[in-house]
Amino acid sequence: MEDITKEDILQGIDKFLLERYEIKAKKLNKALETAQSSGEQDKSLEIKAELKKLQVEYERNIWIESNARTMAKQLKFGTHISKGIHSYSKGGNVLVNKLGLLPETIVGSQSLTFSELDANGNSAALPLASFLDIEVKSGSGVKLRNLIVERNPVLQGCFSNEHKLSAEYEKLFRETLIGASDLISADERNKQILWPIGKDAIKEDSYLCCIPLHSSVLINEIYTKINDARYSDENKKARENRYKNNVESLPYVSINQLAVLKLGGSQPQNVGKLTLEQGGRVYLLPALPPMLSSSNEFKLSKVATTIFNKRLRYYCRRGWYELVEVIDSSHNRMEVRDQRKLALDLITQDILTIATYLQTHWPAGWSKGYKLSMEEKYWLDPQRTELEGEEQFKNNSARADLESIIPFHFARWLNEWLREKYPRLASDFDDAETREWQREMAALFRLNQGSK
Repeated sequence: MEDITKEDILQGIDKFLLERYEIKAKKLNKALETAQSSGEQDKSLEIKAELKKLQVEYERNIWIESNARTMAKQLKFGTHISKGIHSYSKGGNVLVNKLGLLPETIVGSQSLTFSELDANGNSAALPLASFLDIEVKSGSGVKLRNLIVERNPVLQGCFSNEHKLSAEYEKLFRETLIGASDLISADERNKQILWPIGKDAIKEDSYLCCIPLHSSVLINEIYTKINDARYSDENKKARENRYKNNVESLPYVSINQLAVLKLGGSQPQNVGKLTLEQGGRVYLLPALPPMLSSSNEFKLSKVATTIFNKRLRYYCRRGWYELVEVIDSSHNRMEVRDQRKLALDLITQDILTIATYLQTHWPAGWSKGYKLSMEEKYWLDPQRTELEGEEQFKNNSARADLESIIPFHFARWLNEWLREKYPRLASDFDDAETREWQREMAALFRLNQGSK
């Protein structure tokens, strides 16, 4: 462990308290500016008094004393939590520091170093969990709770100017972090698995009652790694470079068929600190049986006038689910905008994959027996231009502005789909949206055509 000094710890504590104070004071400071600009002296004095009171609350000795004596008793820490199974569960949490190793092909809680720790209880006490989780020295990876649990002597006098009080607060923090393992309780809302013991378990009524808990530290690790992979600056740049000429193409990460489970409803902090940090979102990786290739093969009706129809929707469903999730979100964060871009990429990639399949696997001239528009025939049946007697088809195909027409067909198809899904928001999917879809498809379409 890197050498940590008392000064490092005090600086880390003061930085945390200052950040918390600034968050709380932001609204009051804005109100103060308004009152001063309008000449409201009484109001200004009132707000200044509130700011002074708040400042006192976040003084190191006062804040630590208040949280050690009151809030510490209202939190339960653990790596596996009961409320992840049911947010109203009053069951206990389990703190696991080390587990046996798993085979290389299996991932579980045993795969973690347990650098994170979850907490729940009174939501007003969650700032204490963040306090115990602070990194005492930037870049060291050493957290305050690590020093508390191991009883590191460097903590002497860090929680109060009086060493006796500091030791008392440290003990209170340690007790709430470690918990009392012999007092772990279940709740009627926890699920139970009865595991049979012996060959005559039913006859002898011999079972082991297992109560599965929510491994929030494992779930948080998966959530963080997936987001880092999908939305990192490097991955976003690699995606953008696909559409650019004379730029080195680099591999990028694309994780498909992710499901999202929402915990805690509008109050994810009721489940736990890590769930709150995730906005209540839990990623679920696909665990589906394999699909036969025949069921995945694209089928095109001979009477269809366009490939952009309801049947195509089924084959683009993975990107559609992503897009719906973005639209349903009420947030306008960078992560959401990136997710929207990813969803559109998935849809366009699936369409171009189908197009490539028709262009290369179906026999030249197959479009003769279909009622598709001529522009889509030029696009999807390019080998027809090589057939004898198809000179007119070849000449017309060369003159067709497919780079404008096909993306327009795509944009119109996607907007119709969205209007059906969200009839009340139909006006939101206007010409501006159509142009955006069209631009995205045009960029990928040009790239796809240029690679042939």
